Amino acid sequence: MELIRVAASNDDIDLKPFTKVLGAFLVAGVDAATATIFDAATQAGTDKFTLKAAAASTSPYLWFGTGVPFKTAISVTLAGTSPVLYLLVD
Repeated sequence: MELIRVAASNDDIDLKPFTKVLGAFLVAGVDAATATIFDAATQAGTDKFTLKAAAASTSPYLWFGTGVPFKTAISVTLAGTSPVLYLLVD
C-alpha cells in the first residue's frame, strides 16, 4: 500500500497495471475544491470518481473496501486554490 499526495493536476500518477484505489480524501484551500480521477493516461474520458470539499475544509474520507481498479493509469484534475488530494493505492 502507498499513500500518494497530489498537489497539482497530473497525468499518469501511477503506471502499475491494475492498481486499485482503496481510499481518498481532498483538502481544500481558501476556496472550494474538486478532484476528478480518471482511468486514463491523460485527464480525459469518463471519470472513475469525483471528490468535492468546501473552502478551507476536508472532504469525507472515501473508503472503497476492496478498491476501485484502474487498468490504464491514474490521472487527476484538481480545481480550486491550492487543493491537495490523497489517494491510498495498492
